[in-house]
Amino acid sequence: MTIITSAITLLLILIAAPAYADGGGPILLLVSFFLFVVGQVWIVLSEFIYMKLLHWRERTEAVLKIVVSMNLISMLIGGLALPFMLALVGLAGVFMMENPSLRALGGYIFAAGTWIGGDNSPHPTLALISAVVGFVGTYFITVYVEWWYLKRQTQKGLFPHTSLMHCYCINATSYSGLVALMCVWYFAT
Repeated sequence: MTIITSAITLLLILIAAPAYADGGGPILLLVSFFLFVVGQVWIVLSEFIYMKLLHWRERTEAVLKIVVSMNLISMLIGGLALPFMLALVGLAGVFMMENPSLRALGGYIFAAGTWIGGDNSPHPTLALISAVVGFVGTYFITVYVEWWYLKRQTQKGLFPHTSLMHCYCINATSYSGLVALMCVWYFAT
């Protein structure tokens, strides 16, 4: 258990370390714990309601279990793998900035691997673009991971008639709520 805890801690440190901002990191959890919790509740609730309306004959517990399972899997793949890869890009930029001939290029690569651009960011626009691209990228990754998971459930005889279009709609609903939540949080603070 200690090895797993250490690995998770190291992963979080590596993801947050390249964030050249005012103590921020690319994970919603590091931005605001409250925002993270509310966002997770919104995701599970909105996707549960959609799935329950789509599969109204299924037991409520079964629908909730599938929604939580598919979100856990998609979070591990899309919510951690993509930010980790972006953090590695940012880290590569840091190493490039040590070489005087690559300093300018390294600064741009560093900003591209950073999700948050604060007052200290040399390229805040690039960091914002990187965040938007990452957000859209995680949307598509999430859609396809959840569709893959639901196809496996369909092969087991559960949740028939769940198409890729349903996964797009399910995630469009939850992501729209996350954008609204981020806007409310941003303008309220």
